Amino acid sequence: MATGDSRVEEIADDLQQRLADEFDFGAKLPSESELADRYDISRATVREVLKVLSGRGLIELGRGRRGTVTRPTGAVLGIQLGALVRRDPQRLIELAQVRDFLDEFVAQRAAEQSSPSSAHAVESARVALDRMRDAESGDELGVANGQFHAALVDAAGSEVLSFILEGIESALVSTQRSAYGGKLVRNETTDDSLAVHEHLFAAIVERNVDAARGAAKEHARLARAGLRYRVAALLGIR
Repeated sequence: MATGDSRVEEIADDLQQRLADEFDFGAKLPSESELADRYDISRATVREVLKVLSGRGLIELGRGRRGTVTRPTGAVLGIQLGALVRRDPQRLIELAQVRDFLDEFVAQRAAEQSSPSSAHAVESARVALDRMRDAESGDELGVANGQFHAALVDAAGSEVLSFILEGIESALVSTQRSAYGGKLVRNETTDDSLAVHEHLFAAIVERNVDAARGAAKEHARLARAGLRYRVAALLGIR
């Protein structure tokens, strides 16, 4: 890496730490001239630093405006994970396993929560489950299934879990679409899978943590078995 590029990365890392320590989400960054004076660099170099931070998903840049500190999303994490697993189907399975373990923790957290926001999220899960039962196509079922699990993440009440799972799910979906033509997407059409979702939902409503974890494990078992089968079929493995 060139010396100038190294300096840009060094300043970007320092400014990133400042953003975490000193700035709230939505806050405006100092002006280009202020940043140039602070780091003893040109305004052109400041713009390069800001582009790095924007690429990391930490700030939003508007034409002719100061950068704004953004609330992190899992999008950047998803891009990085997608790059890691895209070339190896076995890594795709490994990432799905990580997602499944986190889903078990989500189920536990959702069963433990009793806040109004959690109750609202559980009601959203109920609506999504009804849509799964009534789905007339695989696409409808897939959308409802995604809504169901997203509602459970909300019910768990953890922004950290939400962030990580958003990144993992984004990586799984983008990888399967770009590398495998969408052929490995989760198949949630079986009666067994719907029954597991119903058991999971009932356990959360009853605030039965052990039952919720057990249902999440069973869901993970079905999902992993289906993914492994589709990977093997795609690669011609008997």
